[in-house]
Amino acid sequence: MNPTLLSSIVDHAAESDPARPFLQWHQAVWTAQDAQLGVLRLTHFLHALGVGPGDRIAVLSQNRPEVLLLLFAAARIGAILVPINTRYSAFEIATVLDDAQPSLLFCDTTTLSLASSARSNCVPQLISLDEPTLQSQLRQGPIHSIQAAMASPRPTDPVLMLYTSGTTGSLRGALLSHSNLLTNVHQILTTLQPVPGTSALLVTPLFHAAIVPAALTPLASGLTLIIHERYDPERALHALQHYPVSWTVLVPTMIQACIDALGTRTLPESHHQRTIYYGAAPAPRSLIIEARERLKAELAQSYGLTEATQCVTILTPQDHRRAITSSPELLLSCGKPVAHTAVRILVNSTLEDTPHRVGEVVVFGPQVMIGYWQRPTETANVFFEGWLRTGDVGYLDADGYLYITDRLKDLVISGGENVYTPRVEDVIRSHPAVREVAVIGLPHPKWGETVHAVIALNPSYQPSEQLAGDIVRHCRQFLGGFEIPRSIEFTDQLPKTATGKILKRNLRSRQITDIHFALDLRDSIGTARLHSREGGTE
Repeated sequence: MNPTLLSSIVDHAAESDPARPFLQWHQAVWTAQDAQLGVLRLTHFLHALGVGPGDRIAVLSQNRPEVLLLLFAAARIGAILVPINTRYSAFEIATVLDDAQPSLLFCDTTTLSLASSARSNCVPQLISLDEPTLQSQLRQGPIHSIQAAMASPRPTDPVLMLYTSGTTGSLRGALLSHSNLLTNVHQILTTLQPVPGTSALLVTPLFHAAIVPAALTPLASGLTLIIHERYDPERALHALQHYPVSWTVLVPTMIQACIDALGTRTLPESHHQRTIYYGAAPAPRSLIIEARERLKAELAQSYGLTEATQCVTILTPQDHRRAITSSPELLLSCGKPVAHTAVRILVNSTLEDTPHRVGEVVVFGPQVMIGYWQRPTETANVFFEGWLRTGDVGYLDADGYLYITDRLKDLVISGGENVYTPRVEDVIRSHPAVREVAVIGLPHPKWGETVHAVIALNPSYQPSEQLAGDIVRHCRQFLGGFEIPRSIEFTDQLPKTATGKILKRNLRSRQITDIHFALDLRDSIGTARLHSREGGTE
């Protein structure tokens, strides 16, 4: 076993405790030995199809054990797994395939039609994970020699390519090495300790960087991974209640959905500490308190990005407890850098660590990606003197906690004033009527941009001029005049990625015809005057 390769996760488990339940999917349980044998059989299968070092293997599938087994098999032979977002359109999938040029494309029954229609100019061999021949191969096929299979790859070789649009909107593949992934796993485990012998619940998609905390981290620390194809709050609650789940990765909208699904119930206390690792969006204090009380869980927040494998900073459970009892400002932070990671603030081409100096967050550490696939110019542009430019605006406080105030592309500049939209969103989100909110800038001939709020209401509230006025008055209590939304749009739901991040670029790119309420800009200091705008819907 080579401990520096990603496949060491399954090999170590098989050697130390072969009978340990490793993966669970529906009623099927793969022991660690089952999983290792499955990986070796897949390795043989891939070799027989001509897959070698550096080749790409694409997979378009819902969560299932075979996706992880494919990753470990690719790791053995030096190939690169390319998981594709199942929510992409056929055009976007074709774009990824044309860019990655994979040798094989794996799919499942739910994505077969989409995969077939999306192969475009790149026509890799299409294989269904549900084919009886492949399933037979996994259970009974020839086994590839461990020694032969692990002779080629190096820790610095790429093993996973995750497509991300970053702040540009153009899809590009971030190349992650064995070392990137294993390092980030150990960085998480240095700060947080999942309980060996318990279970982890996987509900976030395996095509996302969350594969690191949601799947690889618990598997590397002795947990059984319970795999759900997709997130369903009722099913997740059932797993939390009936299995010894001590670890799961969610986003705040998922946490809220679990709480909503509970109704008046509360989960019983667990025999083991239950940790919810969350990210992608801020969680209000009320949600943190309710999750701790009703889901009987400790919470840990992570900040990261695909280009840094996943995790850069962690706000620990201890930080959350301190935030609730004595330091509420900590909930606006995303924690401190993980081990062997440095965070600085880039201001006017100078790296700063002065407390409260606002600028672009840059990262240096062993989890930072190799680069973008076949994009040397974009790779060069995303680094500053070896530091990864995140595209996020933020600052460090005197204790080293990182605070994200905005994305560079999300900064609204109105009348020469910089408006950091997360601050506005935090204030609006604290209004009892508001379930979710996104703040963007709308073009304006005089002011450059004006602040526009897109709001999804809680079920007991209805859009009205009176409610919009109340939200504006609420904002006036906490925000400067230039930060207050000049227009409010009510919507049933906000567009999101598969992992729950609000897609602000989708909101910005629309032709907006349904602004329900707008402030007269002349009333920027006095009492808000609202008027209704007639308009159709998109």
